[in-house]
Amino acid sequence: GDVIEKDSDIFGDGVNVASRIEPLADKGGICISNEVYRSISAQKDILTASLGEYELKNIVEKWHIFRVFLDKDEYQSWAEKSFSQKKIFERKSKTLKRVVFTLFFLVIILVNIPLIKASYLGYIQSNNINDLYENIQVVIKINRLNENVSLKKTKDDIYLSIPTSGFFNSGSATLDTNKSTQVLIIITELINSFDGFVEINGNTDNMTAPKRFKLKYRNNFELSGARVA
Repeated sequence: GDVIEKDSDIFGDGVNVASRIEPLADKGGICISNEVYRSISAQKDILTASLGEYELKNIVEKWHIFRVFLDKDEYQSWAEKSFSQKKIFERKSKTLKRVVFTLFFLVIILVNIPLIKASYLGYIQSNNINDLYENIQVVIKINRLNENVSLKKTKDDIYLSIPTSGFFNSGSATLDTNKSTQVLIIITELINSFDGFVEINGNTDNMTAPKRFKLKYRNNFELSGARVA
């Protein structure tokens, strides 16, 4: 652009651009815009190198800046230094990527550990339940307990129901060993072979117990609780 001289000072668009480019040059160095570079690029004795695009203060568009070298030695020194810095940057970049990837991988693992653990435990529990169910079926069949035992399986549980008449005499909470020994031994062995939660419940109504049992139990609920205990 035009340059205006006034009172030993100069003004103009070109002067403004030059003042923005000046800080990009090293001490004693020369930097030029793309327009200047195009005008001197045909002169083989002038050595230049691209510094890339820069945002200049108070100028909207990015400007492509070039560096001018005084001689071949200065150019070679700059090229070697730039190459070395580029390699250092690439190494740091690769290291940073590995660190970020490792941290990301660790976070993923830490976040999913509870899910993996729950899934694994669920898998083990499911296998244990299936194995126990099959073992109970075999035991029931071998010992011909089909008429005395009810077996039911869901996704997470097994329900084994045995009438109290197979363990207790009417109105009593004391085990009848003549009736229960065989079944209790079988049940105990099955429970001991199962690595999981076992719950024993007694189910009954809350009707008033017959008069002959009232001295010990007010109702069937109390009698059932005593039998479970």
